[in-house]
Amino acid sequence: MRRILLILAFLVVVLPLGWAILSSLRPSGEILANPFGFAGFPYWQNFQTAWKEAQFNRYFLNSLVITVGTLVVLIPIGSMAAYVLAQYPFRLSRLLEVLFALGMMFPTILSVIPLYLMLSNWGWVNTLPGIILVYVAYSLSFTIFVLTGFFQGLPRELGEAATIDGAGHSKTFFWVMLPIARPGVVTVACGCAQLPLGVSLCQPGA
Repeated sequence: MRRILLILAFLVVVLPLGWAILSSLRPSGEILANPFGFAGFPYWQNFQTAWKEAQFNRYFLNSLVITVGTLVVLIPIGSMAAYVLAQYPFRLSRLLEVLFALGMMFPTILSVIPLYLMLSNWGWVNTLPGIILVYVAYSLSFTIFVLTGFFQGLPRELGEAATIDGAGHSKTFFWVMLPIARPGVVTVACGCAQLPLGVSLCQPGA
């Protein structure tokens, strides 16, 4: 029974994707005449039209810049904050962890208007830095929440050994602790990159 359910789930995912790929290789008139037919000869003109006339090249570049820019800012800030909360607990560290967890539950729709007004006052509406800032702000809670758990699972003895060898806090973090927490960093990067990589909100002239 489980195998049947897995096969059905596989078909539900693969069939629409396969149909979309086959449709992309057919002329528009052929798709309208026979939506579920098969492509005879690949019609590559669709990709050229989407890339140039529909300016998909600009949208792809925007998405790439936004994704890379977001991760370049987000990962160092989030990982350093998570490392401090996990390895150097202080009086309010537990409260901060709870606040970051609550930040993931805050409804995004409630901040749309204030966010637009704030970016409008800064002149950052419909700009790449504005969108990068928004993605960093919204992804920071998730990043810190996930990486805190990873850093809490790392043995403190590694940091202490690095300190005994003469490494400061920065070297201990960047050269010892962060490479060990690479699986967590990759997980966070993949999760936070989905939205900016999939959707670009900038116009071609941005």
